[in-house]
Amino acid sequence: TMPNSAVTVTAVFGPASYEITYECGGGSIRSGAVTQYTYGQGASLPTDVVKAGYTFEGWYDNRGCTGTPVTAVSNTDMGNQMFWAKWTANQYTVTYDTDGGSAIPAKTGVKWEDKVLDGIAAPTRSGYRFDGWQWGDVTVTEETSYSELVDSDGATGIQLKAQWTDIATPVISGIETGKTYCAAQTVSVSDNGSIASVTVNGASVALDANNRFTLSASGTQTIVVIDNAGNRAEMTVTVHDGHTYLWQSE
Repeated sequence: TMPNSAVTVTAVFGPASYEITYECGGGSIRSGAVTQYTYGQGASLPTDVVKAGYTFEGWYDNRGCTGTPVTAVSNTDMGNQMFWAKWTANQYTVTYDTDGGSAIPAKTGVKWEDKVLDGIAAPTRSGYRFDGWQWGDVTVTEETSYSELVDSDGATGIQLKAQWTDIATPVISGIETGKTYCAAQTVSVSDNGSIASVTVNGASVALDANNRFTLSASGTQTIVVIDNAGNRAEMTVTVHDGHTYLWQSE
């Protein structure tokens, strides 16, 4: 209520406050995110800014992140402020352990979102079928990105390992299938990997240090060799104890 007499009203002014907003471009501010500043005081912009696979290059006052990075709002700035984070993609190296197969060159300059098998041909290995790549217990596919294989972006690279299946048939040498021999024969067996079992007419045979055994004079005999991958070789021969001659007197 106004009094009957004249009054004097005095204006009181205080420093204005304004908003600060941040466009992090997929990153996040872990600490120091000042969202307001007061004219005459200003504010420092946060530096604890992270984005997996990227290095923070500073805040900019334009979407294109051109010019000079901004580290603070000055004490003479006025109005709401918006800043954009600038990022540089980190680069990583992927190497390929072919485990005895054909060599695959390392893939350098890999970025966080890149697919680790882009441009990578499948290796080859005699006697084996290539079954793909593994990273630890993880099966790697054509769609697998670098970021899917690592827990953090601190490591500089990873190594994938080729997976193989042995498809080579074991080799039986020293004799030829279907032939007849007149004395015990030394037989050798070999394979890409390890021999699981050797049998002669169903009975197990022990190999010596050179993967050999003696095939005795016991008539017709079937040798079966199985490797650890389940590949099988079979051979049948006949072994006699010397020659038998028929004499006819005059």
